[in-house]
Amino acid sequence: MVTYFRYSKPKYPVRTRLVGAVVLQLVGTGGLALIFCLLDSLTAKPTISLGQFLPCLAGGVVGFHVVAFRRPFTDGQLCLVATSFLAFGAFYWLASNSLPDLLLARLIAGFGLGVVIAGTFRRRFLESPVIPRVR
Repeated sequence: MVTYFRYSKPKYPVRTRLVGAVVLQLVGTGGLALIFCLLDSLTAKPTISLGQFLPCLAGGVVGFHVVAFRRPFTDGQLCLVATSFLAFGAFYWLASNSLPDLLLARLIAGFGLGVVIAGTFRRRFLESPVIPRVR
């Protein structure tokens, strides 16, 4: 089985880390969905109530798992990946008018948000990764 966040030691028990991950994921996704909901109401773009939350949640979960399964990223690399996905999702959302394109834009932005959430989780709930060196 592949371990989450390789080379990182936990600071807290499993239950605390699980609750922390779920709360971070839901709060981050809810915030992103709220921002998209407000922007949709200001720009009169087509929207679905549940369609605000689900693509953001799906993208966020995928982004979290991509960071969790890979070798440790530095904070600069995480920031670069997250910023590029969030910016591309926002610009794609601005440029599109059809509902499938808007949902895809939310999915892309949710992926960037998932990367941010994974970085926050690693900093708050895990020790800094120590990568073994082969000589």
